[in-house]
Amino acid sequence: MRKSQKVTGSLLFSGILLAMQPVAAQSQAVANLSEPGARAAILNEVVRAVTIDHYSPKPIDDNYAAGIYSNFMQQLDPAHTIFLKQDIDRLQKLKSGIDDQLKQGSAAFFDSAISIYKSRLADFKLLVPQLLSKPLDLTTTEVLSSDTKNQPYPSGITGRNAAWTKLLKLQVLKKYVLLLQQQKDQQKLYPALEAKAREVVKKTALAWAGNALTDRAIDDKFCKYVDCVSKQMDAHSQYMAPGLFKTFAGADGNPYFSIGVTLTTEDNEVYVKSVVPGTGTEAGKKINAGNRIIAIEDSTGTMTPVSGLNTQDATFLLSGKRGTAARLIIENEALEEVTISIPREEMKYTSYKAKSALITHNGKKIGLINLPNFYGGPFSAVNAANDVAKELKNLKALEAEMIIFDLRNNPGGSLTDGTSIGGYFFGEGPVAKTKAKYLPETHSASKQHLMFEGPLTVMVDESSASASEMFSAAVQDRGRGIVIGTSSTFGKGTAQNSISIPDPNHTKGSPSADFGSMTLTQKKFYRISGGTTQIGGVIPDIVMQDRMSNTSIREKDLLNVLPIETIEVKDFKPGKRNFNYGLVVKNAQQRIKLNKAMQLIGIEMKKEQQLLSGPVNLNWKSYVTRSKELAQLKASISKNKKLGDGQLLQVESGIPEWVNPNTIHPFEMLEYEAWLNSLKYDIYLQEAISVSEDILANPM
Repeated sequence: MRKSQKVTGSLLFSGILLAMQPVAAQSQAVANLSEPGARAAILNEVVRAVTIDHYSPKPIDDNYAAGIYSNFMQQLDPAHTIFLKQDIDRLQKLKSGIDDQLKQGSAAFFDSAISIYKSRLADFKLLVPQLLSKPLDLTTTEVLSSDTKNQPYPSGITGRNAAWTKLLKLQVLKKYVLLLQQQKDQQKLYPALEAKAREVVKKTALAWAGNALTDRAIDDKFCKYVDCVSKQMDAHSQYMAPGLFKTFAGADGNPYFSIGVTLTTEDNEVYVKSVVPGTGTEAGKKINAGNRIIAIEDSTGTMTPVSGLNTQDATFLLSGKRGTAARLIIENEALEEVTISIPREEMKYTSYKAKSALITHNGKKIGLINLPNFYGGPFSAVNAANDVAKELKNLKALEAEMIIFDLRNNPGGSLTDGTSIGGYFFGEGPVAKTKAKYLPETHSASKQHLMFEGPLTVMVDESSASASEMFSAAVQDRGRGIVIGTSSTFGKGTAQNSISIPDPNHTKGSPSADFGSMTLTQKKFYRISGGTTQIGGVIPDIVMQDRMSNTSIREKDLLNVLPIETIEVKDFKPGKRNFNYGLVVKNAQQRIKLNKAMQLIGIEMKKEQQLLSGPVNLNWKSYVTRSKELAQLKASISKNKKLGDGQLLQVESGIPEWVNPNTIHPFEMLEYEAWLNSLKYDIYLQEAISVSEDILANPM
């Protein structure tokens, strides 16, 4: 029997999936992906799903195979430095057979590509010590293109070694710049610092190559290959590896034990993104933001190198039992390897949940609700609809006259919750429309849902996607409020369902093995007017700047996006606004035009983008200059996004006085207080407040 679990709505990023999906039982066995039978079972089910159950299936033919080939090879070798041209010539002859292999449950092409990949990485491991055995000449002018995707593959060993040397040189320069910052005289070249940076890069490169050749790493690459099969159908149909959910500590909302850090990755390395304020980890001062994590002790007492791991796997290694300590090797600011031990403390993953604040401005009370994603769904005990209702109730009790609904960085989630939340502000009527292969469906809220009828301002950015776009579009179409943000939202107009890959060997009465799961595109979203958010997103009524980050992406930047499509809605009538829309928008546009900080942010982000997208000069002086320019731009942009001390917003807790603080998890309270403090400096929130006040002051 095929097992499947449907999540009505769209799930864009893995973090949201983890927050919304059930965590796999710890006792459930994970399929052995090294076995041909397991691989065949996964491929067969994925091919069946994308060809039969997908919203708009394409034929699995030579064109489909070519897309899989291109995407997978780019993932294996993004810099085009591992494979030689002769390898690519050989593999290109095999790509036309991928479609026939898929129909037979065969991973023959994957096996061929990985065989060559392993051989070339073995070469890399042997050559790294040779290439970094003597000082690199950092005084010559060499240029490394940032457009690696279109670089030709090396034609031979000599060209490949030269390409590897360039990449290693770039990594040495990055480490060298960190060391140089600790020197008083930064205008000269220090051979000792170059040697130290080179040694660190050698260790890092060897650790990465070693990890990339492990059985687990090869299994992970098989999962990426299957994911390429899914994503060739469309950008948001994806395959997720077995065991993905059970390794994520705290994904079920329950407390867990770990250390107080958040992680990020860069250049296949794991770094500390931040140290959580108020935790024992912060008090211990053994680890800082920016430190690279080299290895983490696993449950058997073995130090496990984390080079090449994702943040989820590293987070799993940091988690453990109550009363234990996490032992890890880090690289500190001086690039020294230090072994540290940090006691694990009770943590709680709550950053995905709704939260609120009360802002007092010009004698008026404004309620702010922040919703990181539309978590939950119709069968979930913990869901966004219930939590937003609770926050709204609290803010009304605190006499908030206006509501700002912050959907910035919200990638979407449950359509059911989005519809219910829409009803809190719209009352009875349609919130969104969806269409499967044939029939459209209207998703409406009931009259009983209505909770707030005052001024509503919705904040979005380029990372607001899916259900966030559905809600924002409904605000516009029903004339309910103002949407303010970047030049457009993400542009995701599709909805996915979650499907578990069945265990082909499962027998009744015995536990089934975990063969992974899929999110499969089976519907499209539409505005209640019949328009679409696909690719174009939602255009805010008030645009503050083009985008919030130069590294963010939108739907239009992805491969295999579904086309724009609208539906006819004969009975649609735009909602009538109860405020002077034209005046509110005009006032905001004038304020933004005169806001020097916002204008400067736009100018500096363009400069930053030019530097990031341009070629990198590997001459040490040029590289140091570039690094300083980027650091200065980043610092200036960050500073301009914050209000000055004399402009700070008056922000208070949205938790009523009668709520017993002892019922709130300590870690949850620490996160909440840090968030409240950040709001005081938010330049974009300041403008949203002014818009809300204008709506209130200019009724129709």
